[in-house]
Amino acid sequence: MKTYLLPLKFLLTALLFASAINAQIVLNSDRKPVIGDSFTTKYMDTTGVNEGASGSNITWDFSNVTATGEQWTAQYVNPSEAPGDSLFPDADVAVNYDGLSYSFYDTESNTVHSLGMAYEDFSIVYFNTEKISEYPFTFNSTFLDNFRHSTNWEKG
Repeated sequence: MKTYLLPLKFLLTALLFASAINAQIVLNSDRKPVIGDSFTTKYMDTTGVNEGASGSNITWDFSNVTATGEQWTAQYVNPSEAPGDSLFPDADVAVNYDGLSYSFYDTESNTVHSLGMAYEDFSIVYFNTEKISEYPFTFNSTFLDNFRHSTNWEKG
């Protein structure tokens, strides 16, 4: 089975491991991505991979997973550099996915809200925006959020 691993939104909900002394990691809002940051996602062949148990004090070993060679890069940019920026006036950062699409975010002091996405021919604007991070957070932190969106198809 061919699949790929994606960084979870804003890389903030990535797998967290306790240190050797089992200290608890706490992520604060100063760890949010900012304009100029980037990340590369590589597609992986996960044939035969079993993630095993979940929970605290568990370590997963994915050292045998191999990259397929396919990848894409995301750049955090100023929203004014992205098409459709006028639809997202509250955005203070946008993510450019290899020029194919842009996601827009409002990174308030202790939360991150996804405002929507813009593509060449259409956009998706979230109303009652999607909260994707709440700070500080640590292992077993939770929050609940409802959101909705509308899609605007424009013929060019």
